Order: sequence, then structure tokens, then C-alpha cells
Amino acid sequence: MLHRLSYSGTELEPVFPDRTIGFHYWKHHKSYADKFSKLIAQERNMTINHQKKSLP
Repeated sequence: MLHRLSYSGTELEPVFPDRTIGFHYWKHHKSYADKFSKLIAQERNMTINHQKKSLP
């Protein structure tokens, strides 16, 4: 889950246009965060399954 930016995208203009900041954050960064969360969940499930198999 992404949190709202602590600043407005327009605060970085004219160096970075608001559209560029929004696109990067809500598309690219969100994709990275979603994939990372998915990997963490898979790792957690693998660990739980391994622990269950180790029990007598």
C-alpha cells in the first residue's frame, strides 16, 4: 500500500513536472511495492509450509 506523498507534485516544478512525479510514483513505484509485497507473502507461505513439514 502506498502512502500519499508528503508534498505536492507541483512543488518540484519546473525541474520535474507534476505529471512525471505522479506517473513515476503511482505507476512505477506502486508496481515495485506491489511486487515486493507479493514476494514477502510468498516467502512467508514457504516458511510456514516448511515449518509444518518439519513437525512430527
